[in-house]
Amino acid sequence: MKKLRRMLLIYWHNYTKEVLEFDTINFLTGKTAAGKSTIIDALQLVLLGDTSGSFFNKAANQKSTRTLKSYLFGEKGDDGDTGFRYLRDGRFTSYVVFEFEDTDRKRMFTTGIVCDCYKDQSFDYKWFIIHNNGFPTNLFIDEKSRIPYDIRSLRAFLSEWLSSKKGTEFEFIDTNKRYQEITLAKFGQVKEKYRTLLKKAVPFSPIADIEQFITESICEVKNKIDIEQMQSDIRQYKSLEQDALNTQERIKRLKEIGQINMDYEGEKEKYNQQNYIYIRAGKAEAEQQEHEYKVNIQEKESLIQQHQVEMEKVKKELELKRQEHERLTNEYYTSNITKQEKDLKNRLESIKLKIENMEKQIEMAVDGINRYGKEWLINFQNLKKCGFQEEFVEEGLILFENMKALNEKEAHKYPFIMVALQCETLKTEVTNLQSELRRRGEQLKQDIAELDRKISDLKNGIKPYPYEVTVLKRTLEEKLFHIHKKAVSVTILADLLEIPKPRWRNAIEGYLDKQKFYLMIPEQYYQDSLRIYNQEKQDKKLYDAGLIDIGRLRKNFSKPIMRCSLAEEIVADNDDAKLYSDYLIGGVIKCDHVDELRNHKVAITDECMLYKGYVSRRIDPARYANPFIGRKSLEVLIKQMTEDLEKQRVLYEQLINQHRIVSQAASTRIFSSYEAEQYEKLLEEGKQLPEWKEHFQELQKEYDSLDFLYLEKMKKLIESYKVSIDQKDNMWHSLDKKNAELAIEIKALNQDKLPEVIARITHIQKEIQEKFTDNWIVKTGEPRFLQESISNRTMESLRSGFYSAMHQTEIKRNRLRSERTTKRSGYNGDYKMPYDIEAESNQEFDKELHNLEDIRLPDYIEKIKDSKVKAYDQFRDDFIAKLKSNIETVTEQINELNASLKQSVFGTDTYRFEKKPRPEYRDYYDMIMDPLLMDTGGWNIASQSFNEKYQKEISELFQLLILNDTNVSAERRSEYERNIKKFTDYKTYLIFDLVVTDEQGEEQRLSKTLLKKSGGETQIPFYIALLASFSQVCRIRSKGQNNTIRIIILDEAFSKMDGERIQESIRLLRRFQLQAIFSAPPDKIPDIAPLVDRNIAVYKDSRHSFTRNFDPKEIDESLLEE
Repeated sequence: MKKLRRMLLIYWHNYTKEVLEFDTINFLTGKTAAGKSTIIDALQLVLLGDTSGSFFNKAANQKSTRTLKSYLFGEKGDDGDTGFRYLRDGRFTSYVVFEFEDTDRKRMFTTGIVCDCYKDQSFDYKWFIIHNNGFPTNLFIDEKSRIPYDIRSLRAFLSEWLSSKKGTEFEFIDTNKRYQEITLAKFGQVKEKYRTLLKKAVPFSPIADIEQFITESICEVKNKIDIEQMQSDIRQYKSLEQDALNTQERIKRLKEIGQINMDYEGEKEKYNQQNYIYIRAGKAEAEQQEHEYKVNIQEKESLIQQHQVEMEKVKKELELKRQEHERLTNEYYTSNITKQEKDLKNRLESIKLKIENMEKQIEMAVDGINRYGKEWLINFQNLKKCGFQEEFVEEGLILFENMKALNEKEAHKYPFIMVALQCETLKTEVTNLQSELRRRGEQLKQDIAELDRKISDLKNGIKPYPYEVTVLKRTLEEKLFHIHKKAVSVTILADLLEIPKPRWRNAIEGYLDKQKFYLMIPEQYYQDSLRIYNQEKQDKKLYDAGLIDIGRLRKNFSKPIMRCSLAEEIVADNDDAKLYSDYLIGGVIKCDHVDELRNHKVAITDECMLYKGYVSRRIDPARYANPFIGRKSLEVLIKQMTEDLEKQRVLYEQLINQHRIVSQAASTRIFSSYEAEQYEKLLEEGKQLPEWKEHFQELQKEYDSLDFLYLEKMKKLIESYKVSIDQKDNMWHSLDKKNAELAIEIKALNQDKLPEVIARITHIQKEIQEKFTDNWIVKTGEPRFLQESISNRTMESLRSGFYSAMHQTEIKRNRLRSERTTKRSGYNGDYKMPYDIEAESNQEFDKELHNLEDIRLPDYIEKIKDSKVKAYDQFRDDFIAKLKSNIETVTEQINELNASLKQSVFGTDTYRFEKKPRPEYRDYYDMIMDPLLMDTGGWNIASQSFNEKYQKEISELFQLLILNDTNVSAERRSEYERNIKKFTDYKTYLIFDLVVTDEQGEEQRLSKTLLKKSGGETQIPFYIALLASFSQVCRIRSKGQNNTIRIIILDEAFSKMDGERIQESIRLLRRFQLQAIFSAPPDKIPDIAPLVDRNIAVYKDSRHSFTRNFDPKEIDESLLEE
């Protein structure tokens, strides 16, 4: 056997350098977190040849995140951010190396991994194997530097060290896969399943699924069932069947296209005939219209000649009447009475116009004054309502009331110029008031903004301390920091004091006055502060701001405050502030009444009456109007200023309203001096109005005395001639107009309508020639037209009727053409054909029909028969035969295991693996294993008897294993892939179990009892099955082939077993001849240690882990401590 003798760990997590020696049965123990699992993971790393670390620490935690990096650098935990803390952070090299002994050949060999680790926490690694030699004496550590060889130095060392040893070679391997391949051979040509079993064994978890464990960990088959060729042949068979069906479908569709084409051709001929009749009737209708136009032209030309004769007659009569009218008119206008009447009429009209203008100007002047008075009266009434009580307002009200009431009778006495001057003076007053209101508004706006700022500062805890106080405070803080390189507290006394009761606040605020603004500075910084104050006082204009010398005060003032003094009303967290307030007001006595003041040296009432120095006086309210002391002062100040702010805003709103009214008045136009002068001129001219009216009356009397009778007779006669002349003139123009209209109509007929109808006849004839052949017209078109036209129908009726019929025929024809195009397009699209779907001829599709129906379909039917035979042959050879072979192989492996288990008894129980057909697939199983498949000639699936017996099963499997559709959904393809995997796997047709038989011969199947038993009971079957599996994989019972590795590793083993079961388990390990390395907690030492070949204890100090072998008779008591 290949026996592990030693393991070397260098810089492997908590192990700096550790050599562990192993025997056949090895027990590893130690307290929690001592480092047992670290050793187990090192064993797995080299045996599995896997640097991914997916198997690390799985016994302790299935979700473990340990990695090779964490073991190399010694991960301790997270660093509180996104990284980790490590034991090692420099440049170093780690080793995990195994030394094996080939006990049959008496030779040693070494295998392991070397890792060069870098400061940036990256690393490189190499697997290496030393053939025919164990560990070197220096254990891969340079004897001079005492540093492990890095990869490069190791290669050089091995070359030098092994050069003198004949038959000893070494090799470095870069990849996990290559290392795994080489070590499987080196471990005695063990199967790859060894590593699968090892990963299952290490966590030593009970079996959750016995069937899965047996099929994955025990059974191994070589025949991989590849049904690709079978699928191909079956697909070809099915494809040919489908092609034949597709061809039949194509024939059906081509015939349907042909029938539609025939119907279309019929409707097309019907439409041609209807179209010819419609066009031909249009030509006949146009020819009739041509004839009507020519007759109409002749009639109009005759009517023009008649009108010309009548016009000549009217012209002569008109000339005679005009001569007589002219004679009478001359006689009328040369009369003296006519001349006198005309002169008087003109003079009357002129005087009347002058009188009307004078009256209008006077009315305009009065209206202007009234309008100005009305507008400005409203403005001044609004000013009075707003509270303006100035004298000019009353003066204006009187003035504008009089202007509003002025009438035309009083206008000639009205002092326009004086009123205009008064108006201009009043407007100037209004304009000045507007300016004052604007300036006051700006002041209020600034006051509101300032109050807003102060309230905001107060809400942020900033009090409106005097300028000199805030400047000195800021200056001291800045300078003291510069001197001492640290922030020094400079505090205003008012901020350090509190006045809990509001009654005495005003008295304290008023009495302290500016002293409450004094600055409190730590004693040690007072002298520096005083010098700074002295240096800065001139430049920054600092005065009245005080610095409290608290150091001197502490030394010199120790007097207690007097009872009932103001100091009782002060509290402070700052002792220095309280001391200074006691100094200032500790002797100021509170009095309820003024009469009590003289009883004390210094006393004050809550209304701020102060008695001091033998003088009584009231403290100026300005001293306490704005409170500053304590946090409450902020609330009081905010309240006071908020009230002030509201008052200011009310005033501002009132002022805005007043300014709006005054601005409206100021923008109103006023009665000016210029207008006054103009009005006075108008009224001066108006004084002549009575004279002009008298003169008008005199002329009117003279005009009324004239004799107009003769003139009236002459006027009527002249008017009658004028009417007659107009009538004759209108008659002549009417005839002339009619002739012009007739000429235009004749011109339109000759130049427009007649050429148009002739052109239409020509166009229709051309259209007929283009659309219809001469032969078709003679044989079909014209006979049909003549037949329809002799039915006493007008051409218009004929056109209308055939237009409607043609429309219906066109719809049917187009529908058939569209249907034919759709069918053709569908055919082309479905079968990828290039035929012209819009072609009038159906020749291409008819040719395709002939090719499919008479040639291709018979050929498909012949090929289908041949493909079916091939498909059944592949089903027989590549599916059934290999499935049967796999089932027989598994059966043989189960029998071998059972033979091995027969010799191994655990307590009073025996164990046996069981295999039987799965009930739901029993029909398939019976078909696969049926003896009918065997005869002297080999497989015979095509035999009549077999086909009759299993026709249903063969058909079902064909359907499950073959995907015929080309365009299938992802879900359907996924289902198909699952069927392939399922039905080509022998496990689908079988059920596996582990049968436990007790001493009474009663059997229990593990699959039925697994979830009902205790932890120890579930560990035992797993343990038995695991050992049997390792025995089989390592070929322990195959003589001549059993020189193999036999290591089995169990982490936290036997945790749920009692002592008796543990002892039986270890004895079973020996019977199976395995080399075991298992870990268990210290409480299992009494049960395990006496039974094994080597006991290894794992210890850990503050940083390092290490191991010690121990004698079971001399157990280290520290191991057993909690």
